Amino acid sequence: MNDEELLKSAGLYGRDITTGAEGYNLAAIMLLGKDDTILNVAPTYATDALVRKINVDRYDDREVIKTNLIDSYNMLIEFGKKNLPDKFFLDDTINKSLRNTIVREMVSNTLMHREFSSSYTAKFVIEKDKMYVENASRATRQGNITLEELEPNPKNPVIANFFRNIGYADQLGSGVRNLFKYSRLYSGEDPEFIEGDIFKIIVPLNEKYSFDYQESVTTGKTGNASEKTGNVSEETGNASEKTGNASEKTGNASEKTGNALEETGNISKETARRFKMYYEKLANLGVTEKNIDNINFVYDKAGSDNPFGQSDVQKWLNCSKWKATNVMNEMKKAEILYKVKGYGPGKYKFIEEIHPF
Repeated sequence: MNDEELLKSAGLYGRDITTGAEGYNLAAIMLLGKDDTILNVAPTYATDALVRKINVDRYDDREVIKTNLIDSYNMLIEFGKKNLPDKFFLDDTINKSLRNTIVREMVSNTLMHREFSSSYTAKFVIEKDKMYVENASRATRQGNITLEELEPNPKNPVIANFFRNIGYADQLGSGVRNLFKYSRLYSGEDPEFIEGDIFKIIVPLNEKYSFDYQESVTTGKTGNASEKTGNVSEETGNASEKTGNASEKTGNASEKTGNALEETGNISKETARRFKMYYEKLANLGVTEKNIDNINFVYDKAGSDNPFGQSDVQKWLNCSKWKATNVMNEMKKAEILYKVKGYGPGKYKFIEEIHPF
């Protein structure tokens, strides 16, 4: 196909049914247009890329991107690569960049599904403990989006289809699933999707977290030479200390969590004793020590008989909504909760049957 045939097949060239005039549509201009043409049809269009790790009132690094979507995609990807760590992750036998995968999903989503007639400036912001994208949207619902409630709804289907055909995005709905999957591997926590007139994706950041290291500590497969040879010497260090021996890691909650909550008297000794079985499940899934402490605190507040939900966790931990949701998701993933009815929506109890009492 020549250029015109290619653009027609992509839905970027057509006829106005009211006037009969033929020409390129808005999707064509936003995808491939020159900057001055874009300025004429969408004068407020821009993506503000910011880094706020040190100077949180202003910024540490910034780029205001006003070019077409194809060039914007590449510029935003490079901005993310420049300002985020690329942690080691081995998928089977292939070294995969979690950073690039997460940034790709966030950038493609905010470029494909924004409302171009709005004067709201889209943002890509990297902070110390999270990064997020936000853009104007034509919302079909309000509130958080979960995997269970996911209903893919392309805001700009022609642009979305073009992105999929050139490999900048995958099939509809896969971006949300990928972000949940890779965010857990990258930072140990779930992302948050907030639907509304302003659509927002929040991905937690934790520079100290490494799934590869966390997994090796949990399973005891650190490759420590002393463990492989059975020669635990002073030079190599005690295997249980250096490799995070799995039985010590998961079998002795009070020792390995170094539970500050218990030490300060915020958690009763009885709660700590009964929490050991939960700890084993959580540690085996690679849940961070910080989140295990948070879940221990929730267990002390709720016990095994009291129903609770995300709002209760948010109040008990005095944390944000997305953090409370993440703590709830960790407990569900470890299968230490069961849903209860008759107390309102989204209420759970701890599964006491796992304890051999």
